Amino acid sequence: MDVAHWASEASRHRARDDGVCVAANHDEFFAQCDVVSLHLRLLDATSGIVTVRRRRRDLALLKALGLTQRQLASVVAWQSTVAALFAIIFGIPLGIVIDRQLWTLYARSIYAVPDPTVPLWPVVLTGCGALLFANLVAVPPGRNASRTPTALVLRAE
Repeated sequence: MDVAHWASEASRHRARDDGVCVAANHDEFFAQCDVVSLHLRLLDATSGIVTVRRRRRDLALLKALGLTQRQLASVVAWQSTVAALFAIIFGIPLGIVIDRQLWTLYARSIYAVPDPTVPLWPVVLTGCGALLFANLVAVPPGRNASRTPTALVLRAE
């Protein structure tokens, strides 16, 4: 299996130095790929990559390559789900640890017994609620992306 690479200019240079095939542009990249895998480093520069508006052309190209409206809407839903899961998996435990430390510090300052407890069900329901909310918020952009005429988006460039 051949690996094709498309990324920022600096990343493309590193890939060329490593001997990886680098596509000249998006069209060439999608034309030579049978399977596409997205890998991102978490930087400010990559924060908006998964948004629908900024990726209209890429979504239209996927639609032209054969994705149905339902599949295109599910791409947007999965993007939202992954972002929410990342926030839940790292945010909730980090919040619990920080909360316990701050409560213990405060309780000791007022000479109280620092015995912080975290009830399980509210934490689980908060995580489920965040996941549900992220998917509900992703429905309108997913619907808009799936209904966008492919020819109009691709013709604009």
